[in-house]
Amino acid sequence: MRTWLDVEECVGYLLREQYTHPALLFLQSSSAGAIHLWNIINRKPYLYKGAIFRAPFLDVLTSLMDPSQPLSSTDYEEFGNPLTNSKIYRQLASISPYENIHPREYPAIHITAGTNDYRTPVGQIAKFASRFRDRAVNNNKLEDTFERLMVDISDTGSHLGEASVKEENYRACDVFGYMDYVLERSKDCRATGL
Repeated sequence: MRTWLDVEECVGYLLREQYTHPALLFLQSSSAGAIHLWNIINRKPYLYKGAIFRAPFLDVLTSLMDPSQPLSSTDYEEFGNPLTNSKIYRQLASISPYENIHPREYPAIHITAGTNDYRTPVGQIAKFASRFRDRAVNNNKLEDTFERLMVDISDTGSHLGEASVKEENYRACDVFGYMDYVLERSKDCRATGL
């Protein structure tokens, strides 16, 4: 929770000092950092234009409820075991991105994933994307579904990125291209003259 408040304070400073504007502000995270990023944008989604999730850990509870998952035993050391402790189960349910998609407007979401990533399997990302599309309210600042949620799956990527520097650069270009597309088509950017 402290991490979320720290980010909110930093964002508040950037906005107060007019270094940026909510119509221009994107946040990015990767792996388990997705837990923090999701909770940050869930608390105040209106502060952000978008969020970039790279190889995100979005379905925490389901992953930890299945001891056959490759990282369950090591994740138990970090998060605790929800199979044996109901308090840990409730705590994880309260922060797991998948369990906390609410019917509200969200900023633009871009998710990158790799088919060779055993830490954050594509199936869990697809499950999250499906629930997001079902629950998130259409944001009138985003003109189409493509802007609201983009899932980019690489057939060469893994949890640590792409197989080569060239492919990693292509992936970065895709992310920046998405951000540019969202900003270019944004009604609130045009309205504020930014």
